[in-house]
Amino acid sequence: MAVLSATPGNIGGKVKRRNAEAKRVSARALGRAAHRGRAVMVRQTPVDQGQLKNSWKARRSLGTGIGAGNIAATLTNDAPHAGIIESGARPHPVSNEGIAALHAWVWRHRASFNLVTASGRPASGKAAKKAALGIAYAIAAKIQREGQKPTYFVKKSMPQMHNIAIQEVAKALEKLANRKVRGGNKGGK
Repeated sequence: MAVLSATPGNIGGKVKRRNAEAKRVSARALGRAAHRGRAVMVRQTPVDQGQLKNSWKARRSLGTGIGAGNIAATLTNDAPHAGIIESGARPHPVSNEGIAALHAWVWRHRASFNLVTASGRPASGKAAKKAALGIAYAIAAKIQREGQKPTYFVKKSMPQMHNIAIQEVAKALEKLANRKVRGGNKGGK
């Protein structure tokens, strides 16, 4: 425990400096929390080809980052499909490009759609490609009727992210509290 020794004339300045230090160490701690949170989100992100998973970015802001309107750190995903994977989509038409993307996706996961040979290997050839295209059209029809279901993988991770931020800030403030204060002493000795 830190003891702040001061005279009545300089207590205000010392408390103000300590508060400013607390803001700085808290902002740095939130930056560390964002980087730890990135690792969590990478593990939680659904993966097809990896673009969504690889698009997570943790950044610490410059300055103290604590206070009205300031942001200490951000954790973002700028993949174009991130919002749709998280929140889903209402029913909508699927373009020819969308059908092609669905066809490519079905082809990559053809074993999951039971497009396999007698030996259990993923099928290949014109018949398998045609079957995959039929599946892509069926998925597109379902999207047009029902939309896309949300995964809420970010929302489900928020309690863990919150705990990481609390842990990092608490650790930083405890370390600050145990540091020797100018003009005072450590541990009450």
